[in-house]
Amino acid sequence: MKSTTNHHLRITLSIAAKDIRDAIRNKLIVGILIGVAFVMLSSQALPLLLKAKAQPQAFFLDPGRTALLKELSRDPSLRLTPVDSLAELQKAVGSASVPVLGLAFPDDLETRLATHAPLEIQAYRIYWASGDDLARLVTFFEEVLSRHTDRVVRLQLIPEPVYPPTEGLGFTSMIATGFILGVMSLGLILAPLLLAEEMENHTLDAILISPASSTHLLAGKALAGLFYALVASVVMFAFSWRWIAHWEIALPAVILGATSSIAVGLLIGALSNQPSSVNMWSGLAITLFLLPVFLWTSIAPKLSPGIRLALQAIPSIALSNLLHLSFSQQPSYQEVALLLGGMAVFTLVVLRLVGVRLRRMGR
Repeated sequence: MKSTTNHHLRITLSIAAKDIRDAIRNKLIVGILIGVAFVMLSSQALPLLLKAKAQPQAFFLDPGRTALLKELSRDPSLRLTPVDSLAELQKAVGSASVPVLGLAFPDDLETRLATHAPLEIQAYRIYWASGDDLARLVTFFEEVLSRHTDRVVRLQLIPEPVYPPTEGLGFTSMIATGFILGVMSLGLILAPLLLAEEMENHTLDAILISPASSTHLLAGKALAGLFYALVASVVMFAFSWRWIAHWEIALPAVILGATSSIAVGLLIGALSNQPSSVNMWSGLAITLFLLPVFLWTSIAPKLSPGIRLALQAIPSIALSNLLHLSFSQQPSYQEVALLLGGMAVFTLVVLRLVGVRLRRMGR
């Protein structure tokens, strides 16, 4: 039994290794990999570039509508932005792509400003901000506010950090979209090209009548596609690790997202009678995967619970929602299980269809 398992594993790994090498030699595939990498890195590196160029920023809540703070918000040398409620303050801090503070001024600020006593202000912080970043922000705004109020101002950091909202636009959506572009585009483009090459070179028939079965071929192609998708994922995680609060959600989500797109890519390759049509169908599949993600924020609240649940079976939507949950404070693990399970079922069904198609081609 063990020798049989090792035999199947060796055949599968041989096919995967061959495809990995062929992909490196293929100029078209290398060009696609470079293009996907450029888009991926652009989306992941932007928050870091913004951080490097940004001046210290804070959002503030002033229930008393103090004249002094209105003047401060109009000062071009400061990035002090007013908000209207505590919920809006926390959302603004949680949605920021660079370390910021959320300053909640007391209701009786005017009364306190009439005295010369030190002024204490509560400050909210994003969960991923480093201690050094927070120290610089606290020192900067304490000095600025002390200078403008002519008294000592102390900021008290709230112990519980702020997390980004699980829905809506913001830098977390940019990160999630970068993962979808990088991981799923690779699967949808690379996997069908690997099959198309076999058909174009007339090696697919030879493989199917060799000791390698359609199952070996399917598993080997999937592993080759997964290899490149995981390489892309490692690069993206290197840029975005600080924003991920729940790795137990992010890692399986990305792996399943990559596998589901590879399955669809293999189906495209298996159904395409002419290798030249693969690029067209791959482009269409990428559009169909990405479009729902861009529209999801606006249309999801208008959908009935049943339709919303059904649409979340689309792997790109599921991956986007799972990544947003990995950024959140207290994700619903029931929702996580449903989304992961939906992606797994989708992938198995599509791979089953690919297997049926390959067996028919081998007859």
